[in-house]
Amino acid sequence: MTSESREELIRTSDAPERATLLELLFDLAYVAALAVTSVQLSVDATPTGAVQLLLLLMAIWWTWTITAQLTDFYHPERRPVQVMITGTMFGTILLAGTIPFAFGSLGWLFASAYVALHVTRGVILLSVLRARHVRARAARFLFWFVVSAIFWMLGAFATDWARFAWWLAAITIDYVASGLRYPTPWLGRVPRKQYEQASAATSVSGTSNSPSSRSVTCS
Repeated sequence: MTSESREELIRTSDAPERATLLELLFDLAYVAALAVTSVQLSVDATPTGAVQLLLLLMAIWWTWTITAQLTDFYHPERRPVQVMITGTMFGTILLAGTIPFAFGSLGWLFASAYVALHVTRGVILLSVLRARHVRARAARFLFWFVVSAIFWMLGAFATDWARFAWWLAAITIDYVASGLRYPTPWLGRVPRKQYEQASAATSVSGTSNSPSSRSVTCS
């Protein structure tokens, strides 16, 4: 990939203001995931089942949120971004399919899919981005997803409440790291101007393309 195409990965004023077709398809995967979640709640309407399901829902919602940030910061019609959206879409379908068995025989598959989605995204971004400050942003996200991945995989091979405890620690790391703007050794935190979606597109591209003017149904 050329330097010019790498620079074009950052959202600019020519990026679509409305959600792209791929983004809308991505959202359909989340509709399916929510449908599976509601069905599972009706099947296992116990306090234990509800708490476990809430944790899984937090993981799926977090995947949507991070991908939404992706399409607010990067151009959703560039090939690497489309690849990441497509991969996340299929990964989300896999997550949804394993929800009924996540605290049973397919816990390893749920955890592996979640980890693969977030770690692969970070690796792709680091491989295609050129600007130092943008690479640093991607590296901070990747660092913390690798940290939480340890707990996700430990939980994948645990049982019952031990699995729940490991996964609770993992999702807590994901949420808290985001709230603290991903403080990373040698890199510090994500600059506040990059962290906010609207200002991120402006500060990097030098344009005033406010995400508030486009559909929030992002990847």
